[in-house]
Amino acid sequence: MKFASGYAIVVGALMLIVWAFLLVAGEVPDIQTQFLALVFHWAAELVTALALIASGLALWRNKGWAAWGFPLAMGMLIYSLINSPGFYAQAQEWGMVGLFAVLLALAVVALALFVRRRLPSGT
Repeated sequence: MKFASGYAIVVGALMLIVWAFLLVAGEVPDIQTQFLALVFHWAAELVTALALIASGLALWRNKGWAAWGFPLAMGMLIYSLINSPGFYAQAQEWGMVGLFAVLLALAVVALALFVRRRLPSGT
């Protein structure tokens, strides 16, 4: 479970750090023209990041609620990792699309490891 919990904690923290950096650096495109849409996107990203950090810590510490919290947070992340690269694909920034693809593959691995460990033996 160390990989799964560590992945959730690190990705959740990085989501917060990257958005903070982009906002402080003024590197958020369309902030003037699509501000309201971005506010909703940021809210979803914030909730996802916090859910990842909290559920990753709960999984690390073997808390009971990680049984439902971790898959929920990972589902939120997987949705984000499928949805978010669309902006970069539109701008033909294929390196960023590739990064999202790697993060998606790792998220699926983390979730699969979690599920595998939770299933009864022989299933």
